Amino acid sequence: MLRYPGGTPLDAHTVGYTFDQNFLSDLGMTVAYDGRRNALGSALFVLSMGAMVIGFGSGLWPVIRSYAARAESRRAAQAAFVAALVVCAAFAGVALTPEDRVMGWHVRFTRLAFQVAPLVPLLMTVAAARVERAVRRTVVTWGSLALVMIAYALLITFGPSTGTADGLRTMVLAQKAMTVVAGGLLLVVSAVPALRVR
Repeated sequence: MLRYPGGTPLDAHTVGYTFDQNFLSDLGMTVAYDGRRNALGSALFVLSMGAMVIGFGSGLWPVIRSYAARAESRRAAQAAFVAALVVCAAFAGVALTPEDRVMGWHVRFTRLAFQVAPLVPLLMTVAAARVERAVRRTVVTWGSLALVMIAYALLITFGPSTGTADGLRTMVLAQKAMTVVAGGLLLVVSAVPALRVR
């Protein structure tokens, strides 16, 4: 964010990154909305997205594996694994398609990632609920994550237009809120062994 030159989708004259008017993806633009180059910022964006994909995959894999090892939760866990692969591939696509060069593909990958993402916690909720001795908080945490992601998927599909200042602000702030909440819930279910399966 500190390296982003400036400009928003609606105003090319703003200075630096505007928290409520710039999407996270704006950081990956090779040329910012104000027309200045953003080489270092876009490289850092690609690196951070790569780290996110690797972190998401490596953090989720042991949890999925623990549920896939049990007959009663195997199918849901395996389906969650397939959905997680699609989400990881879509976010890799987001990283490799800067808005200023291939906006159409960038938007497609973004929508795919966020529209498929709710399937992962939804299926993990089912898997956790089917394990007789699963910690109840695990089921609630997965279910909460699913609800947050479903709400965001609905918002990006049917929400306000980013062509107005209010619409842009709503979508930008919702993206950041969803990222923080979803990231926190993912940390809970992947980093605390007691919340998986007893």
